[in-house]
Amino acid sequence: MSAKAELILEPGPHLHAKETTARIMWWVNASLLPVVVWGAVLPDITYRNKYPEIHRVNGTMINQNEVAAKFMTGLGYKRYAVIHDTTDYGKGHNKYFSQFLAKNGGQIVGTFGVTADQQDFTAELTKVKELKPEVVYFGGLTPIGIRIKSQMDKLGIKAVFEGTSGIKSAAYHDGLGKDLADVRLDEAAVLAAAIHAPNRTFFGHSARAIQARRDWILQAMRGLDTAAESAVREAMARPLPRRAPRSADQPAHSKRGARGARVRS
Repeated sequence: MSAKAELILEPGPHLHAKETTARIMWWVNASLLPVVVWGAVLPDITYRNKYPEIHRVNGTMINQNEVAAKFMTGLGYKRYAVIHDTTDYGKGHNKYFSQFLAKNGGQIVGTFGVTADQQDFTAELTKVKELKPEVVYFGGLTPIGIRIKSQMDKLGIKAVFEGTSGIKSAAYHDGLGKDLADVRLDEAAVLAAAIHAPNRTFFGHSARAIQARRDWILQAMRGLDTAAESAVREAMARPLPRRAPRSADQPAHSKRGARGARVRS
């Protein structure tokens, strides 16, 4: 027999927190091999009982929501409405996002729990529209996220939609995404401007600097005969996508716009 000991692990077969939580006691009581959780983010899976058989290689919703709150408040968004499903997964996201948002100076103007199989969100979204948040945060999974975002658009709610890893899937983009053939010329130019440094392009520069970069790309397209003169004029006349206003405690910074021109943001 070899003197070298080998550790055999059984990868956890579940992505979602609900299924993983339900299986924990089965794994422990059956005295099976150690289990590695690779996708479920509910903290209780590894934090509540600390079974030596249960391991996790991914982060938790605590980490996710700390970043989510810091990122959005860092962009200047202050007023939030929270929608979450009423499973342990959704309630956990609501708990930790609310906690970290308060620490970062954000304000929750309304919180709404919805069931996992709910189809119509008119009642909740009508109240959300009245509250006029800058951001609608959703803690839940892809199917509900698609329904909520599409119904937000139908009701004319202009708030930014922020989700969690629960909606990070191809199905979300398939359900709500825009076909490449439907992208306008001005939108394509903004995307081209962002390829080199998307965070700096969208969040580090003033609107004037972003527009200057976009228009420079449009003019280059016209010069290369890849876009008609009339189409370029129409694209340059369109406004940029809406951005969050700078909060009072965010200092102005001098940034370099297109062609090295210095602009004040």
